Amino acid sequence: MIEDLLPIGLLIVVARLLECLLDRIGLISIVAYTAAAILLVPVAGIVEPTRKLQFFWASASSSSSFLPTSTR
Repeated sequence: MIEDLLPIGLLIVVARLLECLLDRIGLISIVAYTAAAILLVPVAGIVEPTRKLQFFWASASSSSSFLPTSTR
């Protein structure tokens, strides 16, 4: 049970530390929580990469349809 709660606790602590740090430079708290999630969720193993998620990452990174193209 404690093994399941440890990564979530770590995520909360790091997010709060980032919030204090980023608040000093004028950024809103959602930036800190988002950065902590992006940095720690894959490392802490909170979310296991499934086959569907890996397919989504591969298709999103290889697709350039979201980027505007110049027509010059």
